[in-house]
Amino acid sequence: MLHDGCQWMQLRDGRTFWLRHVRPHSSTEAHDLSEGLGLDADKVSVLCSDMSDAEDDYDAADSGAADCTPIEAGAVRKGGFLVIKGRPCKIVDMSKAKVGKHGAAKCAFTGIDIFNGKKLECIAPASAGLSQPIVERNEFELCDISDDGFVTIMDSGGHMREDIKMPEDKVIADKLKERFDAGTTTMVTLLKAMGMEQIIDMKDAAQ
Repeated sequence: MLHDGCQWMQLRDGRTFWLRHVRPHSSTEAHDLSEGLGLDADKVSVLCSDMSDAEDDYDAADSGAADCTPIEAGAVRKGGFLVIKGRPCKIVDMSKAKVGKHGAAKCAFTGIDIFNGKKLECIAPASAGLSQPIVERNEFELCDISDDGFVTIMDSGGHMREDIKMPEDKVIADKLKERFDAGTTTMVTLLKAMGMEQIIDMKDAAQ
């Protein structure tokens, strides 16, 4: 068993772990820790991983939220979606560890906000109830771009929408405007989650 009294640190490659500057108590601990960190055993001789002192920091599941579904932290998988700090994120990295002598397993998640691309992190007990955002992707045909930065789009059933803004990403927005000015028939991908909607991609319409 690894001793308590560790701290939350981040390695140079961006991965985060609970570490302390002490030697593992046995070669078995060193081997297990090296596998967990993805490092050689001799490089963890001064590192001892533990989550016992790390504070939980997560968004508890809201049973009344219509745009999310509840999920236990231990059931979250890499590549899935999770609400982190109130934002819908795609999980790009995660780790799980059993903590302390009497502690329960904890999970650490790293996610990327699906709308703005920012990295967010959270820590939660494996049994904690978290929120999984319902993410929808739909395609629309671009019909018009107004001077005030809104687009007019049409779904496959012919229903028009005029309440969607141009993408916040300048590269995508400029490309969309360029295609519209050139008269190119364009299909846009509209991403929807937690009451937010944003155009994230585009392509030529099928002939």
